[in-house]
Amino acid sequence: QDARFWKVMKNTVVYMLGNVPLQVVFSLILASLLNNRIPGIYVYRTAIFVPVVTSWVAAGVALRWILASEIGLVNQLLSYVGIQGPPWLREPGWAMLSIIMANLWKGVGFNTMLYLAGLQDIPAEIHDAVHVDGAGRLQKAFHITIPMLRATTFFVATLSIINSFQVFENIYVMTQGGPMDSTRVIVYHLWQTGFMFLRMGEASAVAWFTDEGPKPAARSGAAPCRSSTA
Repeated sequence: QDARFWKVMKNTVVYMLGNVPLQVVFSLILASLLNNRIPGIYVYRTAIFVPVVTSWVAAGVALRWILASEIGLVNQLLSYVGIQGPPWLREPGWAMLSIIMANLWKGVGFNTMLYLAGLQDIPAEIHDAVHVDGAGRLQKAFHITIPMLRATTFFVATLSIINSFQVFENIYVMTQGGPMDSTRVIVYHLWQTGFMFLRMGEASAVAWFTDEGPKPAARSGAAPCRSSTA
């Protein structure tokens, strides 16, 4: 019956729906570009992967400065072309978008490497055969590459969904769940309820809800205990 809890769940689902498709699409595009043999390709691959190993605390502090309304780098660059940048982290709609884009920048490198491994696992003979048959780039992509990356796509999407429901660090550093609870997601709500407001019972209920409930018998391998009065 807690309206705030259901708003938090809605925010989490919105975050997931924005994060997962972008992770899949951008990772596949970047992997396709990085799969070409061009000078300095290893430098480009390293540059894409660097954000993955960067601490979220350091990245979040830097992104708060970059997305600041008045002195932020993004709005300064937009002002040079006559565009007034929005208050990225101070309006509900823009704040969630900023969090999604920040997570895309931070996590796309890992997923790109997964797709790159999948692309390099596709036999070159298949592409050569369809090229001889006169297939163009789009036909190769939609009839050969994407179908053969189905398992990789499923894995990337699954990881992205899991990470979407576990997001915490960037919310904590960049917005603290604001403005107006627009970026307050389930893990941040759990942490704040339990460890800031010290409402451990409510926090435990939230944790149970997000963890499918306790299963001690299944985890221990013991048979469930039955009461004689049941």
